[in-house]
Amino acid sequence: LFVFSCEISADEPWHLQDSARFCHHPDYIHALSEQYPLELIYQEPVVARQQEQREVYVTFYIAQQRAL
Repeated sequence: LFVFSCEISADEPWHLQDSARFCHHPDYIHALSEQYPLELIYQEPVVARQQEQREVYVTFYIAQQRAL
């Protein structure tokens, strides 16, 4: 299993934020999983931390190797 999280981009496939953190659009993550032998088996938006008194959401993913 491959477990990871990504901050969420609302518009662009990905970009570097002012916080110096990258964020990714969920569609971009899905497209990447199609290019590689990964199957996304779970995803959920969750609050990862507080920044400037606001909740910062990420998408939590679990992927597994696609059957060959």
